[in-house]
Amino acid sequence: MKSTFYKKYTEQILFGILITFYIIIFYIYSLEKCYPRIGFAGVYGICIGTGFLFAGLFLKEDFKRLEKRNILKPFKKEKSSKRRKKTSLIVNHIITFFIGYQVAYVLNGNYNDLVENPASVIFSLHLSDFNLLYPIYGMLLVFISILLSNNQEEKKENNDNKKVFFPSEIIFNFAVAAFVGGIVGAKLLYVFTESGNFFDKLFSTSGLTFYGGLIGGAISVIIYSKKLKLPILSIADCFAPILMLGYSIGRMGCQLAGDGCWGIKNNHNHSILPDWLWSNEYIGAIHGQPIEYNYFLNEQPNISVFPTPIYETSLCFIFFLFLWFIRKKINIPGLLFSIYFMLNGIERFFIEKIRVNPPISYKDVPNSNYLDQGIGFYNNGDIILNSNTQAQFIAISLFIIGLLGFIYLLKRNYDTKKSIKKI
Repeated sequence: MKSTFYKKYTEQILFGILITFYIIIFYIYSLEKCYPRIGFAGVYGICIGTGFLFAGLFLKEDFKRLEKRNILKPFKKEKSSKRRKKTSLIVNHIITFFIGYQVAYVLNGNYNDLVENPASVIFSLHLSDFNLLYPIYGMLLVFISILLSNNQEEKKENNDNKKVFFPSEIIFNFAVAAFVGGIVGAKLLYVFTESGNFFDKLFSTSGLTFYGGLIGGAISVIIYSKKLKLPILSIADCFAPILMLGYSIGRMGCQLAGDGCWGIKNNHNHSILPDWLWSNEYIGAIHGQPIEYNYFLNEQPNISVFPTPIYETSLCFIFFLFLWFIRKKINIPGLLFSIYFMLNGIERFFIEKIRVNPPISYKDVPNSNYLDQGIGFYNNGDIILNSNTQAQFIAISLFIIGLLGFIYLLKRNYDTKKSIKKI
């Protein structure tokens, strides 16, 4: 009975949970404080994980809808070879050992190190502080995983004998493809567009750009979809509202952590709406509070700025709702994704007008040495507002690509119908 109810009202239940989640987040916004970490976990990472969770659930529902319409068809899954299974098993054991090794290090009185700098703990073997317990814990965890995997072997064999799979059954695979491609793309765009030492940027734990992630994730999903012989444009349409939702939730992490992507100085309220929607001091931010730099005083701390992540959270959620509810009315594959491109370009272009972000060229801007620091409020904002940022150039490109795609797809559909009528 419960299972039937959930299947019948899955979409309504998901929206109820999602809206409740947004209400809680906006209540936290109203407190005007930042919470970079919850225990040892970074709040930004938690928001990214939550975004992937909601995105996966909504994507699965849309895949099911297209499966009912026979647009997404079932496919045969190739049986894994013995060599591939052995390689996968070895990789799993190495990862399990590494997790056990790190858990032992943390339990050995190093919890504070994990809280203060999780990246340095996770990506280190701690050879300078080596303890025999670390590999013992790792081996113990591998042994436990072997026992558990043996119990699941029969279930896996039954699953391997299954001949046909539906795309909605492998949503996790799409999520992994998007995640891996997104991370690689985000890192590569940062490496090749920002100044600094190449290898320092490549192996740093920071430096991930949204547009790089979008491009990398899209390429990896296209490759995976082609491998399964699925219609690329229909898959892209499914991802259109999902990407908006994921970006909206991701911006929650920016606001709650205070990662420096806030707006320019603003000490005034602009409407009957609460003050925290217009000005924020980012108390407790992970990168410190916004500062104003000028010639006379080195820096003026604790200024109020536009909380731009709040605006992007709201705008992208509205765009998600718009794309989600019009998707059933659009029957031309690729059209919804073209609309997504245009909306994304519009949103990002205009938000950059009030967002702290170095322009492409700022050699004529006063205090340009300070601009290299990348965080804070830039003085003489009127000069900077007239300079376009890298994100604005990419946003314009996305809008043009989306518009051209929209026109092309409509024209192709019109020409097809016209040719059919002649026949």
